[in-house]
Amino acid sequence: MNIPFLSANAAERRLLTEGRLSGPMPWVIAIMMFLTVLAAAGGLGLAHAARNVTDGIAQRVTVQIIEANPDEREAQTERAIEALGQLEGVSAIERVPDEEIDALLEPYIGVGGREEGIPVPALIDADLTEAAHDRLEAIEAGVRQVAPAARIDDHAQFLAPLTSLIGSLTWLALALVALTAAALGAAVILAVRSALNTH
Repeated sequence: MNIPFLSANAAERRLLTEGRLSGPMPWVIAIMMFLTVLAAAGGLGLAHAARNVTDGIAQRVTVQIIEANPDEREAQTERAIEALGQLEGVSAIERVPDEEIDALLEPYIGVGGREEGIPVPALIDADLTEAAHDRLEAIEAGVRQVAPAARIDDHAQFLAPLTSLIGSLTWLALALVALTAAALGAAVILAVRSALNTH
């Protein structure tokens, strides 16, 4: 009895179908697919984080009333709040409670620093529209007309390094996705060519 498989030589046996998971190529493709998905998920997560950061506080400003005299500081704070409320594009005006400021400064000046005569500025938070944010200098000038000790801190300036870093990492993740996708395509082409050459 002549059995084809037993009578075939080594070269002919290589033409027989191999198992689906035989050889390193399927595992290489699986690992590259995993890396591609991982890089894509990282890029999407970073983009979402950047959007949340910018949408949350990028248009917010803090007005500091830097005045050593407590009575004058309180009077300028009230005038600054009133002036902000009359400006177009300014909303969510809220004075930061003294207790919250003391809690933030406690690691640096200790407990009861305000009672010991250390001058602590009053803080006012406000949200601006995009148009109002573009004319921030004019808003600061208007506030300083009634509160000369006022200074406006733009949160977007403090967030700029963070958002720049997140943006760079996002582009890096997208570049990794492109590279791994290209390498994955090349691996698939090589696997197909190898199979065609074998058969």
